[in-house]
Amino acid sequence: MWEERYKSALELHKQTANVENLNGSGERESPSIDLNANRIIAAIDKAEIFNIKIVQSTLMGNYDAAINAGQAALKMLDVELPETDFQGEIAREIIQVNEHLEGKNIGELLHAIELNEPAYRMILKLLISTSDAAYYISQDLFAILIVKAVNISLKYGHIPESSYAYSAYGFLLGSMIGNYRDGYAFGQLAVNLSHKFNHPAQKCQTCNMLGNFILPWVKQIQFADAINNEGYQAGLDSGELQFAGYILGNKALNYFYQGKPLPELLAELAKFLQFSEQTKNQWATDALRACQMALLNLMEKTASKLDFEPVEIADLPSPDHFREHQGFSGACLEHIYKGQIFSLYGEWEMAQSHLSSAENLLGFILGLIPVAEYNFYSSLCLTALYPQVPPAEQKKYLDKLEANQKQMRIWADNCKENFLHKYFLVAAEMARITGNDLEAIDLYDRAITAASEQEFIQNAALANELAAAFWLSKGKQKIARTYMRDAWYGYERWGATRKVEDLHQRYPQLLGEESGTERGFLQQISVKTHGLSAETRFLEVLGSAPDLVMVMKASQAISGEIVLDKLLAKLMKILLEHSGAAKGYLICESKDSWYIEAEAVADPSTNQVRLGKILRGLPVADRLPETMVKYAIRTRESVVLNRASAEGNFTSDPYIKQNQPQSIVVAPLVNQKKLNGIIYLETNVANAFPPEKLAVLNLLLSQAAISIETAQFYTKTAALNVAYERFVPRQFLQFLEKDSIVDVRLGDHVQKEMSILFSDIRKFTALSEKMSPEENFKFINSYLSTMEPAISTNNGFIDKYIGDAIMALFSGGAERGRASISGEIQPADDAVRAGIAMLHRLREYNQGRERAGYLPIEIGIGINTGSLMLGTIGGHNRMDSTVISDAVNLASRLEDLTKEYGVSLLISHQTFLRLQNPNQYSIRIIDRVKVKGKSQDVAVFEVFDGDEPELRDGKLATAAIFEEGLLLSYRKAYSLAVVRFEECLRRNPTDRVAQIYLERCQQQMS
Repeated sequence: MWEERYKSALELHKQTANVENLNGSGERESPSIDLNANRIIAAIDKAEIFNIKIVQSTLMGNYDAAINAGQAALKMLDVELPETDFQGEIAREIIQVNEHLEGKNIGELLHAIELNEPAYRMILKLLISTSDAAYYISQDLFAILIVKAVNISLKYGHIPESSYAYSAYGFLLGSMIGNYRDGYAFGQLAVNLSHKFNHPAQKCQTCNMLGNFILPWVKQIQFADAINNEGYQAGLDSGELQFAGYILGNKALNYFYQGKPLPELLAELAKFLQFSEQTKNQWATDALRACQMALLNLMEKTASKLDFEPVEIADLPSPDHFREHQGFSGACLEHIYKGQIFSLYGEWEMAQSHLSSAENLLGFILGLIPVAEYNFYSSLCLTALYPQVPPAEQKKYLDKLEANQKQMRIWADNCKENFLHKYFLVAAEMARITGNDLEAIDLYDRAITAASEQEFIQNAALANELAAAFWLSKGKQKIARTYMRDAWYGYERWGATRKVEDLHQRYPQLLGEESGTERGFLQQISVKTHGLSAETRFLEVLGSAPDLVMVMKASQAISGEIVLDKLLAKLMKILLEHSGAAKGYLICESKDSWYIEAEAVADPSTNQVRLGKILRGLPVADRLPETMVKYAIRTRESVVLNRASAEGNFTSDPYIKQNQPQSIVVAPLVNQKKLNGIIYLETNVANAFPPEKLAVLNLLLSQAAISIETAQFYTKTAALNVAYERFVPRQFLQFLEKDSIVDVRLGDHVQKEMSILFSDIRKFTALSEKMSPEENFKFINSYLSTMEPAISTNNGFIDKYIGDAIMALFSGGAERGRASISGEIQPADDAVRAGIAMLHRLREYNQGRERAGYLPIEIGIGINTGSLMLGTIGGHNRMDSTVISDAVNLASRLEDLTKEYGVSLLISHQTFLRLQNPNQYSIRIIDRVKVKGKSQDVAVFEVFDGDEPELRDGKLATAAIFEEGLLLSYRKAYSLAVVRFEECLRRNPTDRVAQIYLERCQQQMS
């Protein structure tokens, strides 16, 4: 038949191979491909048959065979793939892509011409087909194949397969180069191109790439579902079963990590697996089985939490099974899933072991969302194990954490929806292990909020759990219970019943009878808080599930705020909304007296509640029934009056007699026996607070008491940190890589290049002798307060006040990551600008002194730049921070020289040479001086931007003449130098330096 009817035989052969491929029949590849390939004459025909073999081998998971077939087929068409220098080849191809794209918008490529040359069309198809297998074996080879396909498409035109090339290139731009935005643009181009060609098979492939390898890095992961559904249907319509299976495998990954309820996902997995196994799609089957393994464990369908063998489902894969057919992707996913699950159970060492195994296999899942999950849980393992390892190992852990967080920050910058909560939670844990409690408190809540807003319920639960563990370690059990309750609720919603049980086993003190939902959490709770008596079954009181959800959301809104003023305003608004009161007040203690601190009022016309208002210490008398408030303070018992003006023990209270309110609630906010405040609620409607509203109010007040204490703790800690910074600069701690002053040890030190600024007041001793001690202190503090902003606004910090003297340091912003345009840190400019600013502020300060009848003061400033040692000195009971260096001594010497030359600001040649652009300042060299310990003279420069305008302009006008005179004096041409200096003084009589040099030269001539 082949000899007689070549074309018919060839077509029949292709159809047979395609049918075998479509049906996924057998456990091995199509026998007809190899049997008849040698009978095909034309290279392009043979290449087409090999293309079918590539697809079939890939589908079966035989990736080496697929790559070998691809290389052979490409060679038939004179395309040689490199065997070495892959990176060089990738770089050369990308350069060509950029040349083709120059001046073009990515979206415009949709309108390029179609490629009609048969050979190039076949080459493109082979490159694309082979790239799929290469992805699972060699990322470098994958990149070469894709970029070559893109270059052919850009140079010669498009075929339908160009769609996939563009989508894969978009993936490369994101996951390999970090250009996620352009990568997304290429992904969109790819899908649009598949529509243009009306090619459903290509739509399937490009949707898989866009939805699972590109979109999750720039948009909320839930948006991938619509793209995947479109791609899967296109695969079914076209017979592109390979990529349809890939989409199902990736959908499962996305569903799991976006927090889809586990029972729903398990049901979906059964359908996905049926398809992947029927079509013999090994990659999809591996991915789905790994996901199924994780679900069965979390849903208590294995023997124990450390066991992954299902009780009811047999034949789940083992790691050896994955290796047998080169299923490295499946093995990697299995290790990541197990690392996550062991982390959730607090089995950190086992988790770290699995994540370490996954690290070596990450290349096989590059671009998929589990890569970020590996980063996330790897970091959580490091923070959990950090306290258990020796100091040398802790340094390695912190380095690894910093590297992980740097990458997570990049992801979060590109897609905050998917990654910001992960970044915050790891940062919170890092703050915890380094003792920065204030930062940890803030970051836990930011992680919870960010995860909740994007509906990552499992990660919000985890953040709540870790926050609870933090508060428990601080002895704040009631605060911890609040967070643990939310963790419990989150895991319950997720469907992770074994994790819920794990919480009960590990934290019985937090999850006793007070916790639960329909499994016990809310079934038999006693609603009795701070004296409000309304004991009943909780569900009966609240009435319905929507009521429960409403209360939970309100409680979470209160617990999520740690800034005290914002908390109080939000609290009052929520209390009015859920109690039905017309107005409400929060009363707090301050210096043994009680004052109204916040209020909220409902608008009677709209029944809407305005955000609470902070009042700042209004007396209770005449504004509220003082006798009721004092009773609640004294007894710590609540008072509920439904007809306040007609019944009860407080009808004679002046406020009640005058205003005739009807329903009143006065309730103490008590947490761990500490009274944190009093809530007062009032309305003119009788019987306005029935049991169901009191039940809601009880829960909210309980949360309010905890949240107020948390916010007060946060506020006090923040104030304490600010107070510490007034004695030990924050920047000093940052240079020592310490998060808190409690971490500083005697002898801690670090070497840095910095600029040092010294300044002091001229003739201060004589000035101070004319003042009393009290006047001296007032004067010094007013002067130093004036100078401090000039330093801080120019990125410096004051290391010491020495009487009237200031010693300031400038790092160029190294502790904040601020760099110059050239990429180098430049502390010299900051220091010089600070010195100039100090002189400008001094002029304003002196104007005020003169108006008050005091004499103006003068200061001198010296600046040097060099290497110095920052550290701590002293003894065990008293230590101080200091800097030690010759550079410091020279700065002090320069400040002394300002007196000798009668100038305000001198800098060394080391500072001058480090200025980014010296021409932007008014500078002149004025001397070379000998410094103790230095073999060479030090050049000294005057910066006179801070002089009075007339003096500054005079120095600028005579700068060239002055420098000539200075040079002549160095050459001992004194008579010529005298002429220059006399000319300077003729033009600028107040130039003290010119006067000094004139006198020196005249002395040398006499």
